[in-house]
Amino acid sequence: MPIRYIELPAAQNGLDRTLVLLHGYGADEHDLLPIAHELDPRLRAVSLQAPLSLGGAMRAWFNLAQDARGISFDPDEAREG
Repeated sequence: MPIRYIELPAAQNGLDRTLVLLHGYGADEHDLLPIAHELDPRLRAVSLQAPLSLGGAMRAWFNLAQDARGISFDPDEAREG
């Protein structure tokens, strides 16, 4: 399955580097883009969209489960995510 992404070109010349942005649980690929050029305007940024849909624009890299004991996840699924 192809991963969707947004590419943000460098705002200034100077570095031949790419910053890869991985959003958090429930966010999407747009979430971290505003900070990319704040970190270093010479960096090209690529923000990836997590593969699992949580409904609407919310995404995840792997499933989380929450109960009275806390949050749990499947380590194998997390490695693949």
